[in-house]
Amino acid sequence: MAKNSNDYDSVFKTLKKRHQRLFISVINLAFGKNYPMDAKVDLLPTDGQFVIPDDEDVDIEDRDSDLIMVVQGDKYLVECQSYDDDTMAIRIAEYAFISARDTVDDRNGRMIFRMPDYVVLYVKSGKNTPEYTKISFEFPNGESVEYDSKNIFISDYSREKIIKEGLYVFIPFFITRYADTLSKSKGTAGSKKVDASRDAVISQAEADLDYFAKELDRLFQEGVLTGEENVNLRVFTKKVITHITDGNDYEERMVKKMGGQILETESERLRREGREEGREKGREEMRKEMSLYYDGQLLAKDNLLAAMAQENERLKSELERLNGAKL
Repeated sequence: MAKNSNDYDSVFKTLKKRHQRLFISVINLAFGKNYPMDAKVDLLPTDGQFVIPDDEDVDIEDRDSDLIMVVQGDKYLVECQSYDDDTMAIRIAEYAFISARDTVDDRNGRMIFRMPDYVVLYVKSGKNTPEYTKISFEFPNGESVEYDSKNIFISDYSREKIIKEGLYVFIPFFITRYADTLSKSKGTAGSKKVDASRDAVISQAEADLDYFAKELDRLFQEGVLTGEENVNLRVFTKKVITHITDGNDYEERMVKKMGGQILETESERLRREGREEGREKGREEMRKEMSLYYDGQLLAKDNLLAAMAQENERLKSELERLNGAKL
């Protein structure tokens, strides 16, 4: 996976497109709701043109637009932010207005723009990361409407709380709290104190990955997560790991904690196997057609030989009859 500043956002957006129901717990947390996990969830584009093709052959989908999530008719904009960004409020305002525009309600000539609730999830946060995303709409008549939302910092959540509250979409990003250490190769030995501190961080990161791997299996076995959700959460975790480690000494051992090599997602596997099955069916049909063709050719040849033998017998009999007549 190419290392760039949008990798975390791409993983997050792909999660939203493929596993919408896993965000119900995030929406419940952010907005004090109590939607059940089987609530109907729909996605709306923020540009009015986004399409999610069923057969797109790509593991991580990176698009400029974001998605509005609609849960039982209520609209929510759930945005992921990797780092502090002064343009976040502007983007939220743009996405929210486009969503409101696309669902505008005409009430006796008054156009009603219903703005969605929104929340920003910060993968990484620091002392300068704002607690709130604050937006105000000011109008020519002097009126002002505040449009604020409290941000969620994924780093504030322990691994146990993530599992307990069903915030499974946080799992791939949990490892980012160790990014400063994991992003650096072992290099030359430092002081004993530095080496011991680094080793402690690496051990904790491994322990956390072991914990999530076991919990994902347990949740799958108990029917809380589907097989595809279990596999894809592991895959996305490994993609975040490779973004951080970028091929260094820690990458392989961290990736293996979540189940071996970087794997395709379950949905990608099903599409690939579908294509392979289709190709195999095509080859089988071709083999049948070729077999029928050659069988037909052999049958025609056998029929021709039989006809020739029959004609040969007829000519032989005719010759014998003529010879007998001469005598």
